[in-house]
Amino acid sequence: AQSQFAYSLNGVDFVLIGTASVTTKDGAISQISLSGISALQSLSEDKTVTLRFYATGQTDTGGWGFKSSSSGSYGLDIGGTIGSAVVSSVPVVSSATASAVAGNSFSYSIVASNAPLGYSMANGPSGLGVASSTGIISGTIDKNAPGTYLIEIAASNSAGSGQGILSLTVSANSGAPVVNSPTSVSATIGTIFSYEITTALNSQTSVEAKDLPSWLTLNPT
Repeated sequence: AQSQFAYSLNGVDFVLIGTASVTTKDGAISQISLSGISALQSLSEDKTVTLRFYATGQTDTGGWGFKSSSSGSYGLDIGGTIGSAVVSSVPVVSSATASAVAGNSFSYSIVASNAPLGYSMANGPSGLGVASSTGIISGTIDKNAPGTYLIEIAASNSAGSGQGILSLTVSANSGAPVVNSPTSVSATIGTIFSYEITTALNSQTSVEAKDLPSWLTLNPT
């Protein structure tokens, strides 16, 4: 009889593969190529794939089947390991341009081909970082970091590393500064009191305070 295979990613719902590439040895199936099945590419390391073997026309585990001496009952045992294909090409990283505003959040996903396994970046503005497993660059850009950055982005696999450039233009935030220091504090009579006014998102040019008690002064720098 001819063979047909099905796969499942949850052990319950099976999808017929159709024309899987099968390698035989001494009349027995020794290797099955799954490279043509898009759903089985780039799976996480902890993902379990269940394979099922059918005779021609049989699409259910019930009814007749094959006699398996190893199991001692009707059915067929399939054993073996699922291996990754040998990667022969380094990732090709797509260069890109992007814009952002100093003091604001930013996100960009590195785009690369040939099954990257890791990502990295260099020469970005303060506040940005990259997730080495996903290639997502994210963070809040330092409010004092306007300018143009030629960020070196890279992706790697077992064959090597590919590089690209993300040209990021960071503009100054034109909005008013946002005060983020506490709005309520306490002091003790007879002890030194100090309070720092801090801002977020935008660089301030001056600081002022009104209705201060007579024993407090403001240092505007």
